[in-house]
Amino acid sequence: MDVFVARQPILDSQGHIHAYELLFRESMDNYFKSGDGDSATSSLISSSFFLMDFNKLTMGKPAFINFTANLLREGMATLLPKNQVVIEIFEDVEPDPEVVAACKSLKEKGYQIALDDFVFRPDYRSLIQLAEILQELPIEVPVKNALLGQPNGYRYLLELIIAYEQGNWSVVNRLLNKFSIKEECVPQYYLQALQEAHELNQ
Repeated sequence: MDVFVARQPILDSQGHIHAYELLFRESMDNYFKSGDGDSATSSLISSSFFLMDFNKLTMGKPAFINFTANLLREGMATLLPKNQVVIEIFEDVEPDPEVVAACKSLKEKGYQIALDDFVFRPDYRSLIQLAEILQELPIEVPVKNALLGQPNGYRYLLELIIAYEQGNWSVVNRLLNKFSIKEECVPQYYLQALQEAHELNQ
């Protein structure tokens, strides 16, 4: 059986490959025709983990693999080695109690969870608390204006997030050092800033 897996590199701040996102493809064409996320991820798991040497596929790097709500509920992620994969959850996954419980169970088992294309939503708080990685932290113009136009404690944080978005690492490092902020704490402060901005806009 022919197997087609797209491997998209994920770079760190220095431009080095930190991990790969793995995507199933039905042919040599670089897309998945059916649009069925359940089938795509199931096929990827079957092909990459049972028909290939996984370490060769990822060159020893972590693999980000997208999971739908159904696959999370079914426990499909537990078929994968926890020390080699990151469970990626897209923004269209509704954080219902079953999904949250499944993610909590995965985290307790030692899996890493990433929220991809993340945009703040109040009902996502339960998943945010479980995620180690928030990919793409977008700040919309009204939010930026609200934070910059009002006296609040988030002005420098806003500068930090904008620097993150632009990849301006010298500014990022300067602000992290200035306020003694650990890099892994930035998403938490970012969410606090978003909440205050929404309150200011109401």
